[in-house]
Amino acid sequence: SLDDGSKELLHLSVSQQLDGVKWNQANEDE
Repeated sequence: SLDDGSKELLHLSVSQQLDGVKWNQANEDE
């Protein structure tokens, strides 16, 4: 359904944002 697709896209978006935050934090440690 459309709802399932939207949830999947949202999950991917959130995952990418979290990855970006982790990368930024790791980069700041250097």
